[in-house]
Amino acid sequence: MNSYLSEHIAERAIKLRSELPIKLPDAVIAATALVLRVPLLTRNHRDFQKIPNLTLPWNLHLYKVWVVSWRFHCV
Repeated sequence: MNSYLSEHIAERAIKLRSELPIKLPDAVIAATALVLRVPLLTRNHRDFQKIPNLTLPWNLHLYKVWVVSWRFHCV
C-alpha cells in the first residue's frame, strides 16, 4: 500500500468494485467520500448515483440550466 491511499479507502474501493460495475478511479473517489463522510461534488452523477450511502448534494447540470434560465428572464 502506498502512502497516498489509506488502507480504509483502499478496502472500501475494493468492496465497491466487487459489488458494482464501477471503474477503479471512480471507486477510489467514492470510497474517499464515504470513508471521510463527506458529500461528493461532481458533474458526473451518472457514475456515482448507484452507490449506496454516497451523498451527491446537487446536480450541477440542473443548477446551470436554472442559472441560465433565471438570467434569461431577468434581461
